[in-house]
Amino acid sequence: MGSSFGDISELSASGLISDHPDHWSVELYLPVEPSRLREYLIRRNELSESQQSLFTQAFGQVESILNRNSAAYHTEFSKWYSALDPDSDHRDPLAEESDADTPQDESSDAPPTHPHISPTLELCERMLIEAGYRRLQQSDIEACVGVASQWGVPLHVDFTLFDHLVVYSRGDIVGTRFRRRLRTLYQREAVDVPVYQRMVVLFK
Repeated sequence: MGSSFGDISELSASGLISDHPDHWSVELYLPVEPSRLREYLIRRNELSESQQSLFTQAFGQVESILNRNSAAYHTEFSKWYSALDPDSDHRDPLAEESDADTPQDESSDAPPTHPHISPTLELCERMLIEAGYRRLQQSDIEACVGVASQWGVPLHVDFTLFDHLVVYSRGDIVGTRFRRRLRTLYQREAVDVPVYQRMVVLFK
């Protein structure tokens, strides 16, 4: 790594992520909590007192809009996901009435597709894209599961087992993990590892 071990933002028993990693892809996401960002910008002392007041007011308006949008997303997501939630104890009388009125095609062996799956996936994609995530292509997923790491064996996944499988990621960087091997007499050695800081996997 180009950075010293003293320059660390995240540290665990298995590895670390430097404040200035050798590789960090450009993303539409600022890893800063909004209130801390507001305090930082004000402390730069580049605004007069009147400008600081206007800035704080405008910042609050933006936060209010984002909070409303977040609440609306939460309500819409709850609406679509409630019928898919395997742990839900709620009954959906509208869905039961629709199922009773819909003739069943007994000639087909394929299980019926739930009508809430597509809207739920579309909504999740909108939320995740706005949150700075990007959808991984099939080739990206296959590259991740098909490569042996320093801590395991290659995974072999039969993608045909999934009716739906989508993966989103954020924070494409290079981190450091540590390993001990017999050939080095179990001395700890650092290894550069490409990682995603955040991942979301949706599957059925």
